[in-house]
Amino acid sequence: MVSIPAVHSSRVFQQGIPTVFQQNIPAMLSRLLHAPVTRNYHLTITIAHNRGKYKEVLRETERMMRLVDTWSADDLNNRQEVQASLHSSAGNAYLELGNYESALSEHQQDLEIASSL
Repeated sequence: MVSIPAVHSSRVFQQGIPTVFQQNIPAMLSRLLHAPVTRNYHLTITIAHNRGKYKEVLRETERMMRLVDTWSADDLNNRQEVQASLHSSAGNAYLELGNYESALSEHQQDLEIASSL
């Protein structure tokens, strides 16, 4: 969630925008744009899993992992949680497909990330 600081003085205004916002606009916009993307992917992955489309789950988790890897922690403040969740989803899909070695690898990555939080 983005917190908006209180502005109490007209001295902070520059070109009609408080300077505190001018400095934070890129980060604020980035957070606003990335959050819906991660929610949509999570929904897509969950629906595919519930329908038994495990190869689709793997495609979508891989696509989302590549996307999340391009974002910084400032872009997505729960980046590590998203990464852990994606590894868990991939691990569950591999488990359902009977690929136990890959399932174990994904769940170990999930655990490693979650342990660091």
